[in-house]
Amino acid sequence: MHRLSSYQMVALLFAAVLIAVGVSGALISAVKGHAPGVVLSAWATITPTIDGTIAPGEWGDASTMTFTMDGHDCTIYVKNDATNLYIAVKITDDDDNDDALRISFDDDHDGSLEDKEDAIKFYQKTNDFYDLYYSGGNYISDGPLNQDGSAASTRTGTAPNIVHVFEFSHPLDSADDDHDFDLSIGDTVGFVVCYWDYIDPVTSKFSTWPGWWMDAEGYGDIIIASPPSPPSPPVGGVPRQINWSSVAVHFVWQLGPAVALLMAALVVLLTVRRRP
Repeated sequence: MHRLSSYQMVALLFAAVLIAVGVSGALISAVKGHAPGVVLSAWATITPTIDGTIAPGEWGDASTMTFTMDGHDCTIYVKNDATNLYIAVKITDDDDNDDALRISFDDDHDGSLEDKEDAIKFYQKTNDFYDLYYSGGNYISDGPLNQDGSAASTRTGTAPNIVHVFEFSHPLDSADDDHDFDLSIGDTVGFVVCYWDYIDPVTSKFSTWPGWWMDAEGYGDIIIASPPSPPSPPVGGVPRQINWSSVAVHFVWQLGPAVALLMAALVVLLTVRRRP
C-alpha cells in the first residue's frame, strides 16, 4: 500500500468538507418547517415611530416584499434591533371601511401551530392593539396587563385606492414567557399575515399570506438580524485577517447541498485516478 501524496491528502480533506456541508445542509433543509422563498431579515438602523404612517426613510432599512392578497396590492416591511421586532404592512383597498390585520407566529419554527404561540393584531374600528396567543383553534388576548408591544394604523387616499398602513412593535423577549415568543439574534420565527377587509360593519372578507393561517408549514420566515459588522481598518492600519476556511464553507453552503455532494464525488474520483 503506497502513501498518499500531499495533493491527495488535501483533495480528500476538501472532499470531506464538501460532504459534511452537503449532508448538514440537506438535514437542515429537511427539518425546515416553512414555505421557501419568503424570508425577511434586516437590522434596524432607524427606530420607527409606531403611528400608522410610513414616513420617508423610516422603513428604508427594512427587508421588504410585495405580494397580492385577495386582489389587494400589499407590501410588508420587517426589521429588528436588539430589543424589538418591527413590522409594517401596507395594503391598497377599494374602500375606506374599518379593517383589521393580524400577524401570527410559529414561535419555535417547527411548521406546527401550537397552543401559546404568539400573535399581534390591530383593529381599526376601535383603534385597539391586541397581543394574542393561540389556544385550541382560536386566538385569545393576553389581557390588559400583558399587552407587550404597540401598533397603530392609518388610511389615506380616495376610493378605489385607499392605502391602509399597519405598524407594529413587539419585544423579542418580553416578561410573558407563557404567551410571547423568546427570540435572540440569529433565531428564525415563522409568520403569516391575516387581513379582514370589512365590506360593512359586520361582514368582512378574510385573506392570508403567504399561506393559510392554520397551516404553519406555509408560513414565511423572519430571521432576527444581527447588527452590521464594524468597518475594516483604514489603509495603513492593522490588516484585516481573513478566515479562508470560513469563506470556503460559506461558498460551498451557498452552492446548496446537492451541488456540494456532487463536487465531493468529483474530487474523490480525480484523486483516485491521479497516480502518485
